[in-house]
Amino acid sequence: MRWCVALALISTLLSSNALAAGKGGKKKNKKEPAASMESVGTDPTKTEHSDPGPYSPKGATGELAEQNKQTEEVAEVVKARPRDKTLMYGDVAVGFGYAPKPGPASDDKLPHSISGSLIIGGRFDLSPTFSFGFRAPISVAAMDRPSVNNEDNGKETNVATGAIELLGEYRKYLSPLTSLPILFGLGIPTASGDPDISTGENKNRTNMIVDGARGWRDGELFWPKRIPVILGIGIRNEGRSLELHAATKVVAGIKIAGEVLVPKYYSPIGELEVNPLSVRSVTDVGLTYNFTPAFWAGADVWMVWEAIEAMKFVSEATPPFPLQFVAEPRLGLNLGKVRPAAGFIVPLGGRLADPSIYAAHLRVDVAF
Repeated sequence: MRWCVALALISTLLSSNALAAGKGGKKKNKKEPAASMESVGTDPTKTEHSDPGPYSPKGATGELAEQNKQTEEVAEVVKARPRDKTLMYGDVAVGFGYAPKPGPASDDKLPHSISGSLIIGGRFDLSPTFSFGFRAPISVAAMDRPSVNNEDNGKETNVATGAIELLGEYRKYLSPLTSLPILFGLGIPTASGDPDISTGENKNRTNMIVDGARGWRDGELFWPKRIPVILGIGIRNEGRSLELHAATKVVAGIKIAGEVLVPKYYSPIGELEVNPLSVRSVTDVGLTYNFTPAFWAGADVWMVWEAIEAMKFVSEATPPFPLQFVAEPRLGLNLGKVRPAAGFIVPLGGRLADPSIYAAHLRVDVAF
């Protein structure tokens, strides 16, 4: 009996303590609520990712997919066609044939000649989108002397300098593969010779021959007594193997000296005048294709519009055709930092094609 009473008392005391503890716990919870996941750390649902199931979409989607695509394209361009910050080059054209000259159709070519021209140039990337460059030419031409009594009088050789050209290029990237280059430049009037062909001044004729042999593509380098101003725009798409490009440049030559001493040189057919401003545009389209990492082939076709000639022929006769069409197929090698290329310049139509002048074209780029 005593044990039963003792057990009852112990049971009563334990139950009363449990009830008191329960009431105290509830009061404490009201005053100090339990800490949430945000107060003690990051919610696991915000950082954990479920494993992809059998019905999950393949690959990245949305903004992540676009970023991955752009990253892959940039890597593709860098891997396919790395751009060196500094590039120096030598450009040689060996021409032969008859170059056109200002005048009537009956007498529109210079004597047969063999010419050689060297252009030393360079390009320096000041930033990923802006480059500075220069070009400086020197030329030589051996021309047939006029025959006397149907006898060959041999050739006369002359050396001429060209205008030094300072260039800038800004590249606007439409995509990692496609850029929009904008070209602008100014020439220093160091081209030798006098624009007056009536005096038989052969330094000017040398520059005219070299200009024709190069397909009238770089006339700003070979205009004597003029300050060349250059402005151009193009588009370029570069892939792993195929590169496509197109560009148009307009060149204006501002006369600083030179007059025609014998304006009636072609009398009575017409007269010669020196225009105070000459304007020429060149529109080029082309491509290159890498057959292997070390070997490529390409071609360019360009149209030249002689809007205002440096030497004007005033006549009632039909004026010369203002458009010229020229093509140049090319082959090249990528030998690390040295990249040689060879092409052949062929006039397809216009005044350059009529008297027929051609040139073998060699160029070597050296990257740093």
